[in-house]
Amino acid sequence: MPIAAEPIVVMTSLEAHHLALQTIGAIGSLIYIGNYLLVQCGHICGNSVIDTISKFLAALCVMVSLATAFNLATFLIQISFIAISIFGLWYRLSGRLVARRARQAHILSMRHDTLAGVDAWTPGESAFCTSPVQQARSSGRRGHRDLSPWPRHHGGV
Repeated sequence: MPIAAEPIVVMTSLEAHHLALQTIGAIGSLIYIGNYLLVQCGHICGNSVIDTISKFLAALCVMVSLATAFNLATFLIQISFIAISIFGLWYRLSGRLVARRARQAHILSMRHDTLAGVDAWTPGESAFCTSPVQQARSSGRRGHRDLSPWPRHHGGV
């Protein structure tokens, strides 16, 4: 009686790494969800460089996972996130450089004049995107967030 040979299975390199690619895609999903949670909790601004970079990295991770399980809709979304993130980083970083040089030139030309209470603003930073956590950090209060709508009374009655 002849011995039955095992069928030979030839796998492509992508099929051999299917689990690893899917794990990378799952990590990308976790980056998306974690970033969204941080924005909603006020720990990062939705218009910040950190937000843009995390969306870029998440899109790359999900894009890698599409190598073995392609989905056109997901591919189009990830390409959009990558392209918009690259544009946003370029726009924000180049705007900051220009604004920084303009601010330095202004400071040098107005060396003795002071503008009390005026904060420097650079393009790419939203004046409306300050979370309670960021406000506490900028005001020097560590770990304290006063979200109460009621006024606080300090001192006597």
